[in-house]
Amino acid sequence: MPNASQEKIDDLANHFLVDVDVDELAPNEQENARNLTRSIYVVQQPHVEVTVNFVPNVEISPDAVGGGVAATGGAQTIKLPDKTTQQGDFDAFLKLDSAGLTPGDQTEHVQLLNLYVEGTDTGNATAYLVPPKGVTIISDIDDILRVTKIYKPKDGLLNSFAKDFKAWENMPDIYAEWASKYPDFHFHYLTTTPEQATRSYMQ
Repeated sequence: MPNASQEKIDDLANHFLVDVDVDELAPNEQENARNLTRSIYVVQQPHVEVTVNFVPNVEISPDAVGGGVAATGGAQTIKLPDKTTQQGDFDAFLKLDSAGLTPGDQTEHVQLLNLYVEGTDTGNATAYLVPPKGVTIISDIDDILRVTKIYKPKDGLLNSFAKDFKAWENMPDIYAEWASKYPDFHFHYLTTTPEQATRSYMQ
């Protein structure tokens, strides 16, 4: 991530906001806009070899609902077959060694593995190992779970970049109820929000 001044980040954030500047927002909204802008303006690393460490030490929040469990194993290090693209992206299918993982056909639960990209303290993610049987709920986030108003571009940008999460009616409660009642439900979320916003959207 670039070591940019707050003034520069504010200037960049203003490009995403219509008819409003960052300094006109409430303090928490300013911080939201700055965090998302920093995430979007990463310095891409082209033609770099990527090595990923898989670690089964996922912490499941006691408030979490659903069938996700920390994987029973799976610790391993894998070097991706190709270097990053000119844009700094990578995309590959990786075959995991069992390394103590519960086989997918022997569990109804989604197993979670942490991933850490070597050489950075910000390159991490979570892998969701989904069993072959169960129900996958494919859902948008915007204007299904949260109020975004993507049908009004000005409001959609402001809500995505600056506003705190506001539930759309009681849909998050409905999904939480489904997740607690049906352990073989797996939720797969889609959004047109920039990929770099994944961390804040997950939260």
